[in-house]
Amino acid sequence: MNAPYELVNNIAASICGMPPASIAAAMRTVDANRPAVRRGLWSYEYNLAGHKLDCRLEYEASYDGGTGPHSEPSTPESMTLFEAYQGAEDIGFWLGEETTELIETAALEAYKADRSEE
Repeated sequence: MNAPYELVNNIAASICGMPPASIAAAMRTVDANRPAVRRGLWSYEYNLAGHKLDCRLEYEASYDGGTGPHSEPSTPESMTLFEAYQGAEDIGFWLGEETTELIETAALEAYKADRSEE
């Protein structure tokens, strides 16, 4: 097994409890160099079980739908995880819902802190 798959397998196995062989068989690979952060996404580094993940998220501002009979639902500000790179591998699709929510919450707090410093 090559080194990137071995590292990703170890992370995924510790997070998901899945056997490494099934993860390696289905792993989606990307170029040797990680792609640049796409326009509209925010980069955030998250430490997961001692491994650094380079996460790419989208910020969505809060929306006040108003009050009254013609009001719309209000939504709080949020972050949505699109990619989570370990080295050159995007392992975001292997992360569980709980882990994804932890990353999104931590990234939103960091984003708010960055904005308050400006």
